[in-house]
Amino acid sequence: AVVSTQSGHYGRGLNICTAFLKMKLFVLLTLVSLAAAGTIQDALGSEFINGNGEVVTLDSLKGKYLGIYFSAKWCSPCRRFTPVLASMYNKLKANDNFEVIWVSRDRSQYEADKYFDLMPWTMIDFADVQSRVSTLQNMFSVKWIPTLVILDPDFNVVSKNARSDVERDTDGSDFPWKSYW
Repeated sequence: AVVSTQSGHYGRGLNICTAFLKMKLFVLLTLVSLAAAGTIQDALGSEFINGNGEVVTLDSLKGKYLGIYFSAKWCSPCRRFTPVLASMYNKLKANDNFEVIWVSRDRSQYEADKYFDLMPWTMIDFADVQSRVSTLQNMFSVKWIPTLVILDPDFNVVSKNARSDVERDTDGSDFPWKSYW
């Protein structure tokens, strides 16, 4: 490395160059990840688990709006939002056109299982979620949790920030909460 004894000027330039290269690498890895995933359906996978431990297939969810819910037990905003989403889910579920798929960001199977006990919807199996989570997060530009993404029945993104819609629209009358970004 080049070092200047006067002001460290060259060292800062090297740090900026290194940061730029790291950013380019991150972008490249993200693009490779998205290309490998292909479609939203590929990234989600074909099987999920419901609260009874039964397998639910993606095919059985055709024709429904899907909420892709990123959260974790260790996250206090998630623990506050999950019951609100569960209440909305139960209202919308009556019309049989909505399902939520939980993407766990928990650190262990035990934490995920304990948290999932509070949820009335399906989840990506914890054993599989770790291999899919970065692709899903990149695909939907998830930067924090809790995040709720809404997909239409054709797997098009309707809203990337439906959390605020759920909190605002307490009776679900504005569902599917289309956002225009």
